[in-house]
Amino acid sequence: MKKAEVRIGETYVVKVSGKLARVRVTGESPYGGWVGENLATRREVRIRSAQRLRRPAGPGRLRAERGRIPEVRGQRAAGAEMHLRRGRRSETGPFRRLREAAGSGRLSMETIETRLPNADRWVKHVTAVAERAKTGYDWQGDFYHANQLVDLEPGSLIADCDQVGSRKHPEDGVAIRVLLPTGEWLLLASERGKEWASALRKKAREWLALGADARVRRAVEEGAAEWRRKLQGREERLSGAREVRADLPRKLDEALEKKTRYFEVDVPAARSTAPAKISQGYLDYDEAGAPKGATRDEILERLRGLADKRIAEIEEAVAEARGKLAELEALLEPAPPAPPPATPEDFVRLVAAMKTPEEVAAEGDMEPVWDEVLGDLIGSARQILGGRP
Repeated sequence: MKKAEVRIGETYVVKVSGKLARVRVTGESPYGGWVGENLATRREVRIRSAQRLRRPAGPGRLRAERGRIPEVRGQRAAGAEMHLRRGRRSETGPFRRLREAAGSGRLSMETIETRLPNADRWVKHVTAVAERAKTGYDWQGDFYHANQLVDLEPGSLIADCDQVGSRKHPEDGVAIRVLLPTGEWLLLASERGKEWASALRKKAREWLALGADARVRRAVEEGAAEWRRKLQGREERLSGAREVRADLPRKLDEALEKKTRYFEVDVPAARSTAPAKISQGYLDYDEAGAPKGATRDEILERLRGLADKRIAEIEEAVAEARGKLAELEALLEPAPPAPPPATPEDFVRLVAAMKTPEEVAAEGDMEPVWDEVLGDLIGSARQILGGRP
């Protein structure tokens, strides 16, 4: 658009964070251009020039909202250049709820803000892989900075490279991950060495061949399965840690009877299969064979305190796994049935139930009832009129 065509207070279609959005111009910016409000997120948007405005926003929906699937191509540090690939998203199935919840703050199929993995070498958003890919040049996509905050669609595929091996013999370790609707990255496969491009191409091509909905669905299913395995392992470690705590008196008595100089016990760790250790440290004994510096009960109480800390860490990890699993499983639940539409008879019945001011005054304080009836009336009227205000 041209500068002379821009009017304060009007709403225009603007590309914000790589997707089309309705932005209402609220005023001029002291630094040039205009200041607007994104009607979807209610955030302030800086409009530097009129060329950023696509067109006045009409009553219809934006193209990206009708089910077109945006893909990131040619993204640079300054912003993302998006293009729209033809194709309709399925409006049936459990993932319809993700799109319907876009305005309620819950997960949606639109782009989400996420942080990329903190890789040592590079991170690439993978959009295509050659059938006979042998090097990283055959993996098409755009590079990002490690740990960068970006806007991507759920189901997006990335490859990140870390330096592994020793300092004398370093080599590349590459992993491919898929973005979950929760904003987390699910590891699909990893490979180290110079042949990573050919070793991972089959897995990458398999995921890229899926449609947007199918890719997100499979990512959620595999993510739920991964968190289910983590939850099972953490619950087992929690049970093991409680058994170790209950067995501390017996182990301590055996150590004191043998006059063990250094006493420690293995306790399961919260997020690792390798055990942690709780230790009393070095023990010294007097001539009677009793430990110096502390009694047996004091040593046992200290060890129990250390075990309780480990158990609390594992309980926190278990709660985290249960929350993540519940969040992902909720996305796989079928969408709730839509309420039946209101009929003209409902509208007439609500109007008939409304009282006149004289009847309200005669019956006393009817303000709560009046507000409830008026709210039902407005809601039913909107449904009858097709959602129009």
